[in-house]
Amino acid sequence: MEESEDNNIEKLNIYSNKSKRKKVLIIVISVLCIVTVAACVITKIITTPKVEIDYGTSDIYTQKDMDKAIKVIKRRIKSMKGFELHKVYYVDDKYCNSDSTLKWINDLAKRDGWTEEFTQVIYFRSDFHTSKKEKDVENTGYAVDDEEIGFGWYLARTDGGKWRIISGGY
Repeated sequence: MEESEDNNIEKLNIYSNKSKRKKVLIIVISVLCIVTVAACVITKIITTPKVEIDYGTSDIYTQKDMDKAIKVIKRRIKSMKGFELHKVYYVDDKYCNSDSTLKWINDLAKRDGWTEEFTQVIYFRSDFHTSKKEKDVENTGYAVDDEEIGFGWYLARTDGGKWRIISGGY
């Protein structure tokens, strides 16, 4: 009988040791997963290029207005595979909201299918690098692996609404 109890105790110890090993293994795997995810996030943060922003001087637009417009430009560049935005800078109030600029922007917008009557225009320039791959720049009008300096962006909105890119180029 004593031998049977010893066997049962031994079996319990074996099961207990296996259970401890499983717990340790689960903890180790969990820690490795967390470290891996953290490393990926840190790598993404480190390798994501910082975009330089120059708000210039405006008597028309606040920094918040400009940030909303810049976000639209950043999204456009991000959608262009392999392109990297380096700098966005506000040009000057004189390119915004004059009657002639508003007429020109609304004419362009109507031609491109916009139905809104835009009442505000903001103008930025940007510096960015094009993709190093031929397939990424096909049908874009950009050269492969090229630095674009001073590329202009006219954005428009209706009375504080969302900014829309209406025209871009030199």
